[in-house]
Amino acid sequence: PTALKKHGGDLSRTPVGTGPFRLERWEGKEVALSAFADSWHGRPKLDGVRFPAYNAPTEMADALIRGDSHLLAHLPPDYFEKFSGNPQVHLLKYGGLNVMYIGMFLDRPIFKERRVREAIVRAVDRNRLATVLGRGAMIPAKGPLPPGCGSFDPEVSQPPYDIERARALLRDAGVSSPRLRLLYNSPIPVWLEIVQAVQADLAKVGVTVDLVSTSSWADFHTERKKDAHD
Repeated sequence: PTALKKHGGDLSRTPVGTGPFRLERWEGKEVALSAFADSWHGRPKLDGVRFPAYNAPTEMADALIRGDSHLLAHLPPDYFEKFSGNPQVHLLKYGGLNVMYIGMFLDRPIFKERRVREAIVRAVDRNRLATVLGRGAMIPAKGPLPPGCGSFDPEVSQPPYDIERARALLRDAGVSSPRLRLLYNSPIPVWLEIVQAVQADLAKVGVTVDLVSTSSWADFHTERKKDAHD
């Protein structure tokens, strides 16, 4: 409570806690932490940790290869083969808690029709996306929560991939040759691959998708607020 009052509720740059490190400095695109001797479980073995920020995953991966960084989280799957053959890098795979999804804006007239939404879901081959583009690090999502979450229910699922059923649903809904705008964040190569695959899948059922890219998360959220996509 004292820290909240002192810093006006902004604890992101003035963190308060009892962990092993404390914020030493935050300058530009780098955050530096130093050992906190009064941590609840004692002083950490490391004197400090630096977190440099990069504009794109490729820059992060290249920094690790050069030896400028010691650890890299969330490695792009298109780097798996390159790192697997590098004796200086130990590649560790583990289950994540992130889910990639397509959000449909239900205030759009076309998405108010349930059959259209189901057609979109059935037209995208999630199994192929996970197997081919995921390079062995992705699984097809069954719902909004990934395995490993306490509330994950293996019985919950989505309509399976069925391109003929997708076409039939669009015909039944009276929708012909719709055009949609898909907003995505472009610096991560695998995301570009995925939205291009979604674009190709939907084209097979007569849905044209225009891809709208942004160069950063900040730009993505700025564009999202403009309400100019579907």
